[in-house]
Amino acid sequence: MLRLERAVYICLIAVSLVSLGLLLERRFKPGPSAAAVSNGIPSLVGRRLEVPGINWKSSRVNAVLFMSTQCHFCQASAPFYRELDLTRRASPAVSLLVLSGKPTDIVRKYLTSEHIAPDGIYTLRSIVSGLSGTPTMLLVDAGGIVRRSVVGQLTAAQQKEFLDALKAGMIDGA
Repeated sequence: MLRLERAVYICLIAVSLVSLGLLLERRFKPGPSAAAVSNGIPSLVGRRLEVPGINWKSSRVNAVLFMSTQCHFCQASAPFYRELDLTRRASPAVSLLVLSGKPTDIVRKYLTSEHIAPDGIYTLRSIVSGLSGTPTMLLVDAGGIVRRSVVGQLTAAQQKEFLDALKAGMIDGA
């Protein structure tokens, strides 16, 4: 029995040392910054968004909506998207683009039923890193660089903040 006890103690000590080592490694290893990760989702802010077919230079500011026709948060956000569409129509410096994993004709039919007329609808054939949750709203400059990213259904305050940022971008030429 003495041998078995000794083996158990040695195993417990080894597991404790390994666990301690892993904790210390994680404690002192720099993790991603708060700006780089939001709600566990890597942020696109500061990164160039590569989507085939989009000419970012056609507008100074591009409001990009990543959505699904079957996302209940997207459906609940339709009034905000209409307001975004009206803001876009008021200025030629702004474009409204929609990205989806669904075919373009299905998305266009859905948006038409919601009275939203974007400048372009693009089907993502492959996953864009950091772009996974629907809905996701992005502000993208003329160089294709993401300047702002918001994931999920926006509160009234977040909607106002996003529209203010969009309008400021129109003025600043972001």
